[in-house]
Amino acid sequence: MSFRLGGGSTMLIKRASGMRIVCHAGAVWISEYRRFDDSVLQAGESLTVHSDRDVVLSGLPDAQVALLSRGGQAQRAAATHHCAGQPEFLT
Repeated sequence: MSFRLGGGSTMLIKRASGMRIVCHAGAVWISEYRRFDDSVLQAGESLTVHSDRDVVLSGLPDAQVALLSRGGQAQRAAATHHCAGQPEFLT
């Protein structure tokens, strides 16, 4: 699944274990529940979540992001919930 997080938009990914977060453009802030070290990805960078915690994504101020499951397949919105704003989903 690929989408754009505009300014003020956030997304919550429930139980993100094994999820690979890829930043294609802009920058995305990533905060994992009960972890004190947040991450910021720039265009071309990625991060794989190794815990089963919830993760919040936010564009800084905008980002184009892709979510990939362990097998590299696009993860669909069933595991996500929009907290604020509306991410623009890309095909």
